Amino acid sequence: MTKYIYCGFYQKTYPFDAIMEGIFAFSTKTPEELLYNKGKLFNNGDNWEAKISTNTQADYLHQ
Repeated sequence: MTKYIYCGFYQKTYPFDAIMEGIFAFSTKTPEELLYNKGKLFNNGDNWEAKISTNTQADYLHQ
């Protein structure tokens, strides 16, 4: 999860159900912690859904 998804292009191309992450810095103790499976992606999406929706609306108003 350290490459490719953070650019936001997915959100513009596929605005619904896009793989998105919040804007944050992170560190892990092992490289394996950076690997995401489907369940981890779904949980992450559930945790960030409201914040991403708010950010999307704010970005839309400025486009």
